[in-house]
Amino acid sequence: MGPYLVTKDEIEDVNNLRLWLKLNGEIMQDSNTSTFIFKIPHLVSYMSQFMALLPGGVVSTGSPAGVGYGLNRRFT
Repeated sequence: MGPYLVTKDEIEDVNNLRLWLKLNGEIMQDSNTSTFIFKIPHLVSYMSQFMALLPGGVVSTGSPAGVGYGLNRRFT
């Protein structure tokens, strides 16, 4: 997680946040929460039906398009 964490009052719109991943200084993923199939409030509401969500908890939503199986690179 990171390079930093923020509090909810520092986030203008949870449905428009940039997400990126760097590996050895190279950007491997670059996306935005605006491309999610379900909006963040819906995900939190749905998950809270099945488990307790506590302050400070992390909800992992998976990877954006263009990674995983579709990624054609070798790492050593």
